[in-house]
Amino acid sequence: MKSNVKAARKHSEHKWTSNVAILCGAAILLTTGGTEIYNYLQRRAAEANFGAQMQQLEAAALTAAAQASPTTAPPTPGVGTPMPTVAVPIVTGNANPTLAPIASFQVLGILTIKSMGLTVPVVEGTGTDQLHVTVGHIAGTPMPGQLGNSALAGHRSGVSAKPFVHLDYVHVGDSIDFFDGGTTYRYIVFKTFVVKPDENWVLRPLADSPYTMTLISCYYPLFGATERLIVQGRLQGT
Repeated sequence: MKSNVKAARKHSEHKWTSNVAILCGAAILLTTGGTEIYNYLQRRAAEANFGAQMQQLEAAALTAAAQASPTTAPPTPGVGTPMPTVAVPIVTGNANPTLAPIASFQVLGILTIKSMGLTVPVVEGTGTDQLHVTVGHIAGTPMPGQLGNSALAGHRSGVSAKPFVHLDYVHVGDSIDFFDGGTTYRYIVFKTFVVKPDENWVLRPLADSPYTMTLISCYYPLFGATERLIVQGRLQGT
């Protein structure tokens, strides 16, 4: 009789231990899954916020370009600039068959930044579709190599392409190359800084640097696009 009671007690203890282990495992899975879902939603929100900011910035740039030449329409981006004759590379690790192929956009050239290990095509515009796959040229700003402040934007986080994920690795003195299919324009970084999303002055021409390239991305990508990371380079030559 005592043997049966002891066996029943052991069985009960074993069952209780197993249930606790199952509950602990379930809690870990739920916590891990919840964290992953939360991080995913945060990345989605950061991507959407940055995209909306770039659309506002592009609208401001187009308005400024129109006001600078009130008697003529803003020039069509890319006119007079040779299209790339090189093969368009794929952004490593970001290929997604559900997104529009890069070839469906107006490819302006190839951007290379050795200090962050980046070689990526640049397309015209910073709409959601463009920024989902690569770096976009902010319409209303000059083409790379032309007089003025040419601006390019790209994601650092999100659920699609993140070409500027290591933009914070770029420092003063680093080179930025842009190949338009005929000429490679080399810019040397002279300034990196952080601004608020509404600081559109970063697109203004610089008196001490008439040929400028400005790269724009979000500063803290995991916590929303609350600030922008800015990298500016001065044209050194071709």
